[in-house]
Amino acid sequence: MLDEAILSNSSSRAQCNDVSAMLADAPGPDMVRHVADTLIRSLRDVEIRYAALEQRFLQSRRDLDALQEELAVVTVEANRDALTGLNNCRHFDRFIERAVGEITAGAALSVLMVDIDNFKEFNDKFGHVTGDSALRVVASAIKQSVRETDLIARYGGEEFAIILPNTALVEAVEVGERLRKAVMARKLKRRSTGEMLGVVTVSAEAASCRSDDTSRSLVDRADACLYQAKSMGRNRTCSETEWASQGAEHAA
Repeated sequence: MLDEAILSNSSSRAQCNDVSAMLADAPGPDMVRHVADTLIRSLRDVEIRYAALEQRFLQSRRDLDALQEELAVVTVEANRDALTGLNNCRHFDRFIERAVGEITAGAALSVLMVDIDNFKEFNDKFGHVTGDSALRVVASAIKQSVRETDLIARYGGEEFAIILPNTALVEAVEVGERLRKAVMARKLKRRSTGEMLGVVTVSAEAASCRSDDTSRSLVDRADACLYQAKSMGRNRTCSETEWASQGAEHAA
């Protein structure tokens, strides 16, 4: 379309040059009328061409807007866990890498790893459909327990990961404890029969970014501490420092 506009401008410029030459050679009344008629026709042609071009540009703008909306939807879907509606592990990995890379001196960044207690036994007892419902309930409780600036992801299976920007370790433990209580407050019921299924509980482990951390080392440390914590007891929220000291005592 731009090429057409450039070509049209060149054609109009050439016609104006021709008219200018006619006026220079023979400026009599008949010639002036002829030149005026020529200019009017030329301007009408330009008007028609530009009106058509404008409509094509407007349609292109609408098409581009629709494409951008579709792209936004596809991007969200690519980053979302289909079952829970939370972010998926791939998006979490990209976000934590950027957050660790951009952290400034004196700033705090913490990660919470959250795992549903005894989820395999729950699945075996009530079935995978009910297990999926439990995952959605836990995801909803976690989402309502954190800030909009925090990023929650389903990290895999029954495990969730939360990135807490500008949050120190002690504050991250408080967040973990808040979401742990929120999950435990949800009463599970089988929709088809109304049967009460009791409650599910979660264990959470908080770790904070150190000066020598990479995104991988931070997440790996939080994940390792979580499973160490679960081996010593469930339905609790702990910090990496707490379980490091308790682990040393157990080892001794």
